[in-house]
Amino acid sequence: MGLMVRLQSTTKARYIRLDYVRGVEELREAEVALETPVTIVVNGAELVTLFASPSDLKELAIGHLLGQGVIRAVEEVKSLEVLSSRVSVETKRDVSDRVSEYGRLRVITSACGSTEDFYQILDQIDHPYVKSDYTVTLSTLVEAVRELNKLSVKGHLLAVHTSGLFEEGRLVAYAEDVGRHNSIDKVIGKAALQGVEFGSTILVTTGRQPADAILKCARVGIPISVSIREPIHSGIFAAWRTGVTLVCGARGSKIDIYTHPRRIRYTFGSPKEPFST
Repeated sequence: MGLMVRLQSTTKARYIRLDYVRGVEELREAEVALETPVTIVVNGAELVTLFASPSDLKELAIGHLLGQGVIRAVEEVKSLEVLSSRVSVETKRDVSDRVSEYGRLRVITSACGSTEDFYQILDQIDHPYVKSDYTVTLSTLVEAVRELNKLSVKGHLLAVHTSGLFEEGRLVAYAEDVGRHNSIDKVIGKAALQGVEFGSTILVTTGRQPADAILKCARVGIPISVSIREPIHSGIFAAWRTGVTLVCGARGSKIDIYTHPRRIRYTFGSPKEPFST
C-alpha cells in the first residue's frame, strides 16, 4: 500500500530515585515511551496532527480515517505512504464532504460552551447505529480482559495505553500508544487490513471511553466496547445512541454494563428494574 518507515517507539532516560524512608539516593536508567507529532494527509491536504507513539503509523492512519468516517472501508484507499512521521493517503473517490463532517466531529474533543451544547453537537453529527446481534458469555469477556492485562504489563511500565480487538474470543489485533484514542485507531486499522468482520468483535482497552472513542467503534460496527477504567458520561450517552454495549470498570471480580446489556450472557441475577438503555 506504499512506502513505510519504522521509527523508534522508546528511548532511555536517566533519573534519580530517592527512597525517603531509607534515606537512599540512586542514579538509575529507564526505558520510556516516545511520542511524536504524526500528520495525516488526505488527497494532498493536511487533515490532522496526532501526538502518538511512532509505531504502526499505517495502521494508525487507516484506523483513524475509518473511525472518523473519512473512509468507509480499506478498499477506498488508493495509496498510502509513510515518510518519517507524515502519512499521506490518496483515496479512490472524492471525500471532501466527509472531511467537512470530520471537522464537525472534532468539536467533540474541543471545549464546548456547555454540557448542553456538547450533547446538541453529538446529536447533530452523523452517527450510525450498531445492529449486530453478536453476544458473548461473561467468561469470554473476562478472559479477553485478562489477556489484554497480560500483554499490557510492559505498557503500564512505559505509561502507554493498550487496546486489543477480539474476534469470536480470539485476539486479532493489539496496539500500544501514548494516546488512548491512538491505540484504538491502531487496532481498528490492523483489523481492517486483515479483513476482520467487526460485527463479531470486542474492543478491550486500558483507556477511558468518552464519546469520540465510542463513535470510532460505532463507525466500523464494533458492538461491544470494554474499558478497565470507570465511565465518562459522554461515552455512556454516545454508546446508548449508537447501539454499542459499553462495559467499564472491568477489573478484579467485577464488570459494569452501562448500555445495551443484551449482548453479555450470564446465568445469575437479573436487573430489578427495566434497563432503559
